[in-house]
Amino acid sequence: MLVSLRLCEAMGRVWVSHRMAADRCGGRCLNARSVRAVFGGALALALVLATPAHAQNTETSDTASAETATEAKRPFANSEAVSGSVAVDPSRGPVLWRKCRACHTLEPGERHRAGPNLHGFFGKAAAVAEGYRYSQALIEADITWTDETLDAYLKATQDYVPGSKMYGGLAIERDRRDLIAWLKVETAK
Repeated sequence: MLVSLRLCEAMGRVWVSHRMAADRCGGRCLNARSVRAVFGGALALALVLATPAHAQNTETSDTASAETATEAKRPFANSEAVSGSVAVDPSRGPVLWRKCRACHTLEPGERHRAGPNLHGFFGKAAAVAEGYRYSQALIEADITWTDETLDAYLKATQDYVPGSKMYGGLAIERDRRDLIAWLKVETAK
């Protein structure tokens, strides 16, 4: 708690000096934007440090940890899969798809964009859509698109297949699970 109080005090001093600098440049300079970003990160850290460590549930059993380990091995056993306490919600798919649709299409026969059309891609090998020029890295990758492989790919595209054309993805696990559940339905139509 003392650490977070000192951090908040230091952030206050930074914020005052930032406001003085922002008044001179109108808040448009790189320095002012950088300070805002650092301030936001430091505030989040202070809030995390202020959370008591004893708030976590300390009652764990071997059975509970064994069940958790089993679930981690098969995260998408069915569409009702639960991650922690959050169930998969395919209804969030259309909102999450907005990020993807700039590069991908879903309907059969639609043209490829910066990324390939995704209709019917589940269960198929990567880099097989006719008429799309895939990166050599994805062509050489031995991937069959399943819930698990798509989740790993969307989590960190360049780490999963270094040199692939795709960038971005979804860092939040719940978003990936919800999008994948929705894609399974939409790409099968």
